[in-house]
Amino acid sequence: MITDKIGIEAIDHHLDKDDIDEQGKMKLTIIANVLANAVNDISKKMDISVDETKESINKKLENVQYFVNESEDVIVPALVDQSTNTMKFGNRFFYDPTANKNEITVHELTHLMGFETLKPNPFKTRYVCGYKTIDKVLWMHKVENAGFNEAATQMFASYNNEYYNDKFLRYDIYTNQSEHQSIYKININLIHQMVIAKGLTDKELFKGLFNYNDAKEFMGKYDKTTFSELSQLIDTIYNNAFELSQTRNSLYNKADRDIGKLIDDEMHATVRIKIATQDAERKIMNKILLPELQNKTEEEKQMILAEYGKYVVSEKEYFNQITQKTTGKNQFIEQLKTDTVVKNNNHDNNHDNQNDVSNDKSEMEKD
Repeated sequence: MITDKIGIEAIDHHLDKDDIDEQGKMKLTIIANVLANAVNDISKKMDISVDETKESINKKLENVQYFVNESEDVIVPALVDQSTNTMKFGNRFFYDPTANKNEITVHELTHLMGFETLKPNPFKTRYVCGYKTIDKVLWMHKVENAGFNEAATQMFASYNNEYYNDKFLRYDIYTNQSEHQSIYKININLIHQMVIAKGLTDKELFKGLFNYNDAKEFMGKYDKTTFSELSQLIDTIYNNAFELSQTRNSLYNKADRDIGKLIDDEMHATVRIKIATQDAERKIMNKILLPELQNKTEEEKQMILAEYGKYVVSEKEYFNQITQKTTGKNQFIEQLKTDTVVKNNNHDNNHDNQNDVSNDKSEMEKD
């Protein structure tokens, strides 16, 4: 019997059971070890004690479940079911060599810790998960900031990963996301741009993942209309990146579907991602970056633009035009990346963007 305790009550009571087979013991041991590491990771990143982190998790996590066979598996390696306060681990979590177990677990625990139910009035219920909100009034519901919250959560979970230059949708992109987490690449860079342009910090962003009041404070730094428009564009990118990944998985696995239809779906999703990316980057530059630069010294402008330029995905030429007008100098994007690690990318264009949706797309709607 497994005797080690990690202080997470939902897993501890499973570890105490005597009627678990060997495969179950193996899976529970993996989950226990990963949970312990994830708790330490969250504590360090947020500068809170391990005990406080465990206490927060124990208030919300009631059960841990692993899936035994493919027929009852989940589409992602792990997810949190908010309706039952259950953390579920799929077969890919245990057997997919590309799955970063700690990153996945930190991502899901962040969702868990940031979830709460509010009751603004007798007719309205609001579910919040970090920046994401679901407002339910009678039979209608409105979801906001879903894509933003997913990208910010993954940005937090992967925060210590090394950045490198990569190819994605034929863009040269500066990212710390692996090939198997492509669904997040563009949106994380957009959030970097929003944070840098406004002169905020990653820590301020991450606080909002765990507390809705902090999320409101962060969002309140931006013009309400601008933030809403950017959030909707980020949703568009997230939803189409997810669709693109599913389509390419079907093509790769030769699914029993119309190949022509799959190729059309791939093309349309790619076009929608590119249009939304262009719109979002220009909006960030015009509505946030340029106004914020007006009262900066020349030295401050140079520093901000050098950092900002690393994360531009689509509108590099437009960014160079802005840079030249603002500082009188033409700073080329590639010159701003001289200290990054360049990744040798020998994949052909058909394989540049194979996406493995390795973290969740749980909709928090199982209430």
